[in-house]
Amino acid sequence: MGRTSAWGVGLLVAGLLGTAAPAGAAGLKEALEGAYANNPDLAAARAELRAVRENLSQAQGGWLPQVSAKGSATYTDVKTSIVADNLSTKRAALNLSQNLFAGGGTLAEISSAESLIARQESLLADTEQQVLFNTVQVYTAVFRDQKILEASAENVRRLEQQLQATRTRFSVGEATRSDLAQGEARVIGARADLAQSRSNLAGSIAAFERYAGFTPDSLARAPLPDVLPATLDAAAALIENNPGLRSLTFRLAQAQADVDVAAARLLPSLDVEGELSYVDEPSVFTDWERDAAVGVTLTVPLYQRGVAWSRLRQSRQVVGQRRQELADFRRQTIQSLRTAFERLRGAVDQVAYYEEQVQAYQRALDAVEQEVQIGNRPIIDLLDAQQELFGAQVSLERAKRERTVAAYDIKSSIGEAGAADLGLDVAAAVNEGLPDRP
Repeated sequence: MGRTSAWGVGLLVAGLLGTAAPAGAAGLKEALEGAYANNPDLAAARAELRAVRENLSQAQGGWLPQVSAKGSATYTDVKTSIVADNLSTKRAALNLSQNLFAGGGTLAEISSAESLIARQESLLADTEQQVLFNTVQVYTAVFRDQKILEASAENVRRLEQQLQATRTRFSVGEATRSDLAQGEARVIGARADLAQSRSNLAGSIAAFERYAGFTPDSLARAPLPDVLPATLDAAAALIENNPGLRSLTFRLAQAQADVDVAAARLLPSLDVEGELSYVDEPSVFTDWERDAAVGVTLTVPLYQRGVAWSRLRQSRQVVGQRRQELADFRRQTIQSLRTAFERLRGAVDQVAYYEEQVQAYQRALDAVEQEVQIGNRPIIDLLDAQQELFGAQVSLERAKRERTVAAYDIKSSIGEAGAADLGLDVAAAVNEGLPDRP
């Protein structure tokens, strides 16, 4: 049966953590900055915002005139009982149309577009928070699995040493066959744990690469957020800053503006139209002709097959839908916040208890090892002590990771987990190349 030596495991850890990685990517901040700059979900959300902002220009177009020019050339062969001739007629016309009143529809469309843009900006902020929070999760998962892999390797090393010592005792009659079999079984189990730890770390690194866009050289333990609300009530008072909640607030405002857009379709519209035209050789009796005309058109909708009224009723129902969606999301956010607070509280307690447990198991292992050497304790007690220490070390790393993730989950729920909130050194890529909103 092959053995995994300590230096071999060290190379394995280095191989999993150090392939094709840029220098200096060792901390959580660097990972978050990499995700902010390279994550495709975030880049797609920025592009979507740029596209959505064009809706405002389109809505404001309702205030502006429409101007068009048209030209034509015609050859006509004229033959009558009076005259026989041919004409080369050339026409040019300039048309202008300006809406003066559209039932308030233009104002409503502008309001709808502004709400849509504000909603999309909030969705971008929400995507940013989610990407960064996911990066925290995968970063801490990699660090946790790295520490568990190191603990697994140390567990294998110690059990192999104990097995070798048991074989030596067995050869001189100080250990039984059951002692030897138990030691061999524990080594096999430890090697299986090591293989599982290796697999878990590789999977976590793959997830990290997806969000951060690179493989880190090494990792430092992720720090906890600097500031967190002291109580659940204090945190709940801040949920209006949650970008997901803000996006639904603007979605409701957009739906309310869409009601006004639909209502405007039922009202009269007033337009002024003008035309300036010139015709060269319009007839055999006229060399040229120039016309200028201006007029006002009033359009009053009388019957629209019920479509306009149906759209108005539909838009009002959508307002009710958006209002309920907002209320439901607010409840979900409070629930998520409460859950995160309880997770953090539990994880903080677990970390404290597991740290004490690891220290206690280490002392117990040292004591049992000495007692086994002098024959006061059976070898199985030593194997159990080593297994208990390893289990406590694994539980401690998992609890530390849970503590960090829960803390950042709270920050995300109250809308304080964006790039600026976390102090990242990143460019303001959101508004790059975009005009300021009016």
